[in-house]
Amino acid sequence: MRALSITFLIILATYYACKPPAVQYETVPPRFHIDSGATLVIIDNATIQANGLMGNKKRDAVLQDIKQVYIDSLLQQCTQVLQVRPVLDSGVAEPNTAVVSINHRGNVLSAEQVQAYLQKHKANYALVIQSYHGGFDQEQVQRERNNDGSVSKTASYAIYFGTTVSFYHRQQAIVASEYFEARKFHSNRAVLSGLLAAGPSYEKNKQQIMAMALAQQAQILDLFRTHQRIKQKPLFR
Repeated sequence: MRALSITFLIILATYYACKPPAVQYETVPPRFHIDSGATLVIIDNATIQANGLMGNKKRDAVLQDIKQVYIDSLLQQCTQVLQVRPVLDSGVAEPNTAVVSINHRGNVLSAEQVQAYLQKHKANYALVIQSYHGGFDQEQVQRERNNDGSVSKTASYAIYFGTTVSFYHRQQAIVASEYFEARKFHSNRAVLSGLLAAGPSYEKNKQQIMAMALAQQAQILDLFRTHQRIKQKPLFR
């Protein structure tokens, strides 16, 4: 009987040792406070960028649609979730400035320019969108030697959406400036020649890119609201 009890305890300990960590949630307070009913000026100061060759009209049209839905959703969420009065204004970025090289810093406004927007709308708070990036990112290329001696290459793609935003207060000038991104694995693609692969279609994956955009937007909203965050820790220490 004693041997049986010891065996049972060993099996039980092995089971819990192999069991994945228990998922728990923690409450995270807002990093910044905005008075309920206050005016929040949202300054759209960027065009949307994507990896890949310039001049892809179908891709650019998809991204422009996603950007518009993103802005509309942000205005709605500010009203309904943050309970502030959002006012959209355009920045000073020149149109058609999308480039292949991604610059997370984006188009930066001076403190004086932001103060002018705050005075224009009689507001104390401003959220400046300095950059938009979205679509697909070729993360790595794996090489595999075939039985006939040839080499096959496979590129892995992630789907993502990111923006750089800066938050301003009339009295404190700039409060924070950060890049926020939602990203996940999308697919593997055969490399045709060199390091080039036929990437995923923007048109066929428009809804997935949009899902990434809205997931990323939630990260920005979390700056101003109490929210739940997953906290993982082992069941036994």
